[in-house]
Order: sequence, then C-alpha cells, then structure tokens
Amino acid sequence: MKSVKKRLIIFSILAIALVVCSFFSAYLTPYDPYLQDLTIAKQAPSAEHLLGTDRYGRDMLSRVIAGSRASIFSTVSNGQARGCINAVPLTLMQSRR
Repeated sequence: MKSVKKRLIIFSILAIALVVCSFFSAYLTPYDPYLQDLTIAKQAPSAEHLLGTDRYGRDMLSRVIAGSRASIFSTVSNGQARGCINAVPLTLMQSRR
C-alpha cells in the first residue's frame, strides 16, 4: 500500500511540474521552438542544446516544452467540453423526476 501512495505522490509531482512548465513555456524555452537554422541541423545533445536539434536545426527541448503547452490545453478543453456535454442530459434527467 505504501508503494502505491509513493508512486501516486511521485506522478502527481511530475504532472504538476509539467503543467507549471507548460504554463510558463514562453519564458522557459531557451530558443524559439519554430526558428529554423540549417547550419546546426541534426546536432547531438550538448551543453548548448540539451536534447539536440532536429533536421531543420530547431532546438528539441524548446519544442518539447512548447508542445506540452498545446497538449495540456487540448486535454483541459476536451475535459471541459465533455463535462458540459454530459451535464446537459444528466440535468434533464434529474429535472424530470
């Protein structure tokens, strides 16, 4: 039972850290995630680019952080939409009783 609680705490901390990083992604990205620089294309991870660069020379760490923001936003908006869609029929069913 303790290991389950320990895992829950660890994954909760990771999820909160991901949400905070995605919220402040504009300030945390070391480089513009969309800026292409073909002179540094396909670099391996280094001190300058912690996760390396892709084939267009874009910093992968910046792209991961920027992508997390879009992912979190779509997840939250999907959850809100499903909550609204489910709430209407449930409210109508409750009002008929």
